[in-house]
Amino acid sequence: MSERVTVGIDLGGTAIKAGVVTSEGEVLGRQAIPTPLSSPKAGISAIIYAAQEAVRASGINPQRVQAVGVGTPGVLDPKKGVVREAANLTGWQNVPLRDQLAHSLELPVRVMNDANAAALGEVLYGVGRGYPDLILLTLGTGVGGGLVMDGRVIEGSGGLAGELGHMRIEMSRPRPCGCGKYGCLEAYVGAKHLIRRIHEALADDIQEISLLHEKAKTGQKNGAGGIAVEDMFQAADEGDGIMARLVDETAMALAVGIANLLHAFNPGMVVLAGGVAQAQTLREKIREFLPEFALPAFIENLRLETSTLGQDAGILGAAAAAQSISGS
Repeated sequence: MSERVTVGIDLGGTAIKAGVVTSEGEVLGRQAIPTPLSSPKAGISAIIYAAQEAVRASGINPQRVQAVGVGTPGVLDPKKGVVREAANLTGWQNVPLRDQLAHSLELPVRVMNDANAAALGEVLYGVGRGYPDLILLTLGTGVGGGLVMDGRVIEGSGGLAGELGHMRIEMSRPRPCGCGKYGCLEAYVGAKHLIRRIHEALADDIQEISLLHEKAKTGQKNGAGGIAVEDMFQAADEGDGIMARLVDETAMALAVGIANLLHAFNPGMVVLAGGVAQAQTLREKIREFLPEFALPAFIENLRLETSTLGQDAGILGAAAAAQSISGS
């Protein structure tokens, strides 16, 4: 009999990524589509479509699929598979995601925090192999976190552990976060907030010293913002002092957050994942600032790494979690 497989789904604020995965971590087929932000109903329909298209892309018999795992942002009730609240997904309050997907796909479904899924993927198949104590920070539209201690994902008493993007790192004039609070790590390093900070910096730059003014103006003429987070890092590398200041502030915010996590959990490795984490300048700056905030003993043997699985981390972790569904 052919090996049975699982489908892993990574639900993000920008895209839904799905993959058909073997027990050895091989991705047989993928599908990625934009995340509909109009309603939870539209989002769930898109998840179903992405899962079905990933199975088609794999070329396998759909009957080989034994279960589905979904990594989703926001505050969850993992035991019931309910998304209680997701700041970066419009209208996602108390959404019974597991039951709706299980009904439509006619398969067992496990729902877990997206960053926990990515952390599990890295421990099993990526840069975290051999490191039973690992913390992962996903730097995308928002900021998520995954905790693995003694090789097991830490979900907490109510399944809410891992909301690392909402630890407060700023008390003086804190910036607003999408969660409704102020001073959260996400408000300083999440891509959505970074774009806002870039435009604020350009608005304050009345002498138009920054290299990004022309790109911003061109984008506005075309009916779009025109600026991406990657532009901030590129401009800083090219000598743009204003963008270099923003990069420093972003790296310092991350260094503060990471130092807090080191003092609380003492992991052997911290992994940065997501689009924002790909900037080499950011990683170098974090390493530069970290000794300012963390006690020496906590960083002397620490490995600060970038995800080696890239966009597959969440898919692989969710698929692996689905393999553990009882009776699947």
